[in-house]
Amino acid sequence: MEDDLVLERLLGVEDVRGVATTVYAASADVKDYPFGFRAWIDDDGLMRRLEVSTPENPRGLPSPGSPLWSVPGGRQPEATIFTRFDFSDFGTDVRSLAKPRSDEVRSATDLDLPNKF
Repeated sequence: MEDDLVLERLLGVEDVRGVATTVYAASADVKDYPFGFRAWIDDDGLMRRLEVSTPENPRGLPSPGSPLWSVPGGRQPEATIFTRFDFSDFGTDVRSLAKPRSDEVRSATDLDLPNKF
């Protein structure tokens, strides 16, 4: 089966950090895993914001090792994960950015998450 991205509709016009943008909605089904997208595009064609929504578990089945694995019925509650990315400072020379100090950086493996990476 081919993966498809479908532009669903034009949502309107909104400002993102003071920049006028046109908002579009789209959806995709990638290997039977549904995603929803909203993109804010400015007059220069630059993406200023991207929001992605996806079901936490599209098939409703628990992941092995998940705390919900042993829940009677073996099904996870439905949930949706929303992620927003804002883009700005286009054309900035990234070589001028300062590297974060070691005490400002953590590895994802250091986090106390139920499912380790």
